[in-house]
Amino acid sequence: MFEVPLNDTGSAGLGISLKGNKSRETGEDLGIFIKSIIHGGAAYKDGRLHINDQLIAVNGESLLGRSNHAAMETLRRSMSQEGNVRGMIQLVVLRNLKVLWPLQRKKMIPSAFYSAVKNVQVCFSLML
Repeated sequence: MFEVPLNDTGSAGLGISLKGNKSRETGEDLGIFIKSIIHGGAAYKDGRLHINDQLIAVNGESLLGRSNHAAMETLRRSMSQEGNVRGMIQLVVLRNLKVLWPLQRKKMIPSAFYSAVKNVQVCFSLML
């Protein structure tokens, strides 16, 4: 777990935009993901959040199984003054390491290693 200063004030937020993914077949909400990271913003300066990371928990509150709308509201509440009395936010993200696939295909890393790390859960705290 890491704590990284992000902003002088919490009003600037994380400096990310989010997207909610839905199943094409069922229309079911599949979670919220980082769509973009604002250049020069807090997340950009910190460097640990990546495009397409899935947010799966905020301040210890799971977003899994919630509608995309409810997950976004949980994140907004955690970012607000009322929900964020400690001046930091803790995020757990799920990252798909598809970038390793070309290395595995070229036998530059063992397939067992690729299989073990293709989905990695990352947890860290970000100070606002």
